[in-house]
Amino acid sequence: MVSHEEKKLNCPKCGTTYEEEWRFCLKDNSRLFPGSQEKATRIQNILAEVQKHKANRLRESEKTSAEEIETPIETFLEEVLVWKKGKTLIQVKPSELFMDSSDEERQEETRVKLVNPFTIPSGTVEPGDRSVKPLGREAFNPEKPRLMLGKTLKGRYEILNFVKRTLKFCVYSANDLVAEKNGLEKKTLVYIFTQKDDNAIRKILGEERVAFSHTKHPNIAVMIDSGRLQEGNPFMVLESPEGESLEKRISEKGYMEVSRVARIIYQAAEALGEAHRNGVLHRNLTPQKIILSFNDKGVEQVKVMEFAVSEGEVTQENFLYLAPEQLEGKSVSPNSDIFSLGVIAYQLLTKRLPFEASSIEALQRLHKQGLKLKPSQLRIDVPFVVDEVLRKALAFEPSQRYLRARDFGDAFYNALVKTVEEEKISTTTTTKEKPHKEELQKPFKDKTEPMKTTAQKSPALSKAGSDAKVHEKSSRISKKNLLFLFLLILALLAILYFVFTEL
Repeated sequence: MVSHEEKKLNCPKCGTTYEEEWRFCLKDNSRLFPGSQEKATRIQNILAEVQKHKANRLRESEKTSAEEIETPIETFLEEVLVWKKGKTLIQVKPSELFMDSSDEERQEETRVKLVNPFTIPSGTVEPGDRSVKPLGREAFNPEKPRLMLGKTLKGRYEILNFVKRTLKFCVYSANDLVAEKNGLEKKTLVYIFTQKDDNAIRKILGEERVAFSHTKHPNIAVMIDSGRLQEGNPFMVLESPEGESLEKRISEKGYMEVSRVARIIYQAAEALGEAHRNGVLHRNLTPQKIILSFNDKGVEQVKVMEFAVSEGEVTQENFLYLAPEQLEGKSVSPNSDIFSLGVIAYQLLTKRLPFEASSIEALQRLHKQGLKLKPSQLRIDVPFVVDEVLRKALAFEPSQRYLRARDFGDAFYNALVKTVEEEKISTTTTTKEKPHKEELQKPFKDKTEPMKTTAQKSPALSKAGSDAKVHEKSSRISKKNLLFLFLLILALLAILYFVFTEL
């Protein structure tokens, strides 16, 4: 039980007693302590001793190593502080409360290091325009694309080599550091666009890139990542397939097999169809954008590059592959990509372009005239049905072309592969049936000869042997022909019997 006196608070200086809700003396603002007046005075003396001890410690720390100033220290008796913590009584001297180290540690001198305040890194981002002064590197400059070599984007893609530069973007080969940590070597292509998304077509491309990031297909070089530089330039990280471009294969000597051409165009049409289904256009499909690689099973696999990259601009390198509406500056649709793929298909079959011109104006006139020189006229192993397929794909009006890229791929593949197989089967059947027709005509020629020359023996014997062979070979003919041959053989035997009896 706590007595009533212990609840009272006393001032150690003036001795005034207060209730427990007071904390300071109203006369001299001294701190009030619980208990009797004697106890409050004793606590006040302890606090005075603590202040003296702190003053002595401060004077000792100001002594220099060259001079030792002896200062008389007033000796005093330290009272022991006792308080109860739970059931345990704790006793400690005031001087021990402020001892943070042993005497030996206090004697050791602390070495002071001079620090230049200008070398201390700032805890905040340095001010400045990020388009001119990005953090940690020089600003991206399309005129000096090699400044980005050795830099890392998003802390993951280390730029290794400069690949090419166009009017709209710069291309770099990069290494995926995350895949490298996992023991994998993954090469990527980084497309840094030279202009920001400040007009309508670039905003559309930005939306298509978002849709393209969710597009996955074995015949598409998919998007791995995307972002924006500190300067504000958007960039894309695309898959970098290993293999040769279709442009390099076309430049080689010799024609490509029609079955291989059918497979290449079919896979490229599948890639276009999947991208169109997700609302993504190519706008710049050329043989350079089609890579011939191999899958894990060693089968040739087509990879279409650079979806949602081009704005459809007309250049000297691509104008022969663009659709008429692109040359006229009209809106682009999936039919435009189908037209470009039709041009590539024609070039793979014939080693030449369907519309060859030196200027855009001349090319537009050829587009309006339509396809004049058909592939079957340039290559004998191309079926006639392919002419109609390519004529529809290369139509001048977009509405007259195939509605979907997959429809064109299916029609082209069936026209080349299935038609060729059917022609081979029909040719084989014709070559098998042709000898039977000749053999059926031989007896009509032979049966009149013995009647005119009955006196000759050797011709009749040779005719009998040939008739026996005809009988053996004609066993595969229809029943009607078999009956006719049987009657003919009987007539021949009667003639032979007549000849032998006369001799």
